[in-house]
Amino acid sequence: MGVKVETVYLPGLRLHLGERDGTAVAEALGVSKSSISLLINCHRGASLHMALSLARYCGVTVEDLVAGQQSTCHQSIRSAPRSAAGRS
Repeated sequence: MGVKVETVYLPGLRLHLGERDGTAVAEALGVSKSSISLLINCHRGASLHMALSLARYCGVTVEDLVAGQQSTCHQSIRSAPRSAAGRS
């Protein structure tokens, strides 16, 4: 039986990154800027490894980054514009 890998949304990430540039964060963690942007804007969940890396980078706990998940990320996901794909 395989190991199930969970992803978590990090609504507190924007708050804890503050004014730091997304490019600098991406370079420091060895990921693309678009990956960081997707996480900040709650368009994608983070793997446990990424969540831990971001928490270390910000000097906080993963719990701090997850705080507010119900209100911030889920609201962001519901209000995201629908894709134009498949529309006539």
